[in-house]
Amino acid sequence: GYHVLVSSTTLNDEYGIDIFKDLVRRRIDGLILASSFLLESVEAQSTLARLWERGLPVVELNDLYGVDSVGTDYREATKEVISYLLSLEHHRIGLINGYEGHEMAKDRFDGYQASLNAANLPVEPELIVECGPTIEDGYQASLKLLRLASRPTAIISINDLLAIGALRAAVDSGLRVPNDLSLVSYDDIPMANYTVPRLTTVTKDALLLGRKAFAMLLARIQNPDLPIQHTHNQARLIIRESTGPAPF
Repeated sequence: GYHVLVSSTTLNDEYGIDIFKDLVRRRIDGLILASSFLLESVEAQSTLARLWERGLPVVELNDLYGVDSVGTDYREATKEVISYLLSLEHHRIGLINGYEGHEMAKDRFDGYQASLNAANLPVEPELIVECGPTIEDGYQASLKLLRLASRPTAIISINDLLAIGALRAAVDSGLRVPNDLSLVSYDDIPMANYTVPRLTTVTKDALLLGRKAFAMLLARIQNPDLPIQHTHNQARLIIRESTGPAPF
């Protein structure tokens, strides 16, 4: 019985804050915040504080600001990814971070760094590329990695769209996936199961997260005096066709 208004920030800080303020001005019954990077700004935090004062129900898809939250941390799953790649004898593992300038992928970077350190492998700056979040960004970032004198044998992309760009970059570089290059990504968007080869990816079950977030918001709307609620989903690795043994 509720109408849903969805707004995309496109990872643009200024645009995202404008959208946030516009939503707050509307006569909405509740708000689910999926773009927690917004709250890195002082202006957005001030707007959120005004929401609390109004008593507007808010659910965040992270656990950062003391409101009801539904979250998934990719740190442990990223350690599983690195362990899996190491078991396939990959020792030069690139990382494409498509949230340049934001903290959104910190859980993946932290897991990547910690796992390499634990395996006594160096965290090499040349193997980490910061870029935007689009397929084209993933394509260009992958080309940069694949043109290194000692290229990586595996690349981790922090979302599936970047990995789709990486697939094209591998083909254009004369490489076969997974024979010459392994790819791992995150989110398990529907397209990830239809690329050639199918993407090995990490899922946080976005559908389940969305359902839990709405149920939590509805409960808060119906009973504003509930204690703050937090729930956590465990991310999991889905092994498909884009990963294989290191070629050398």
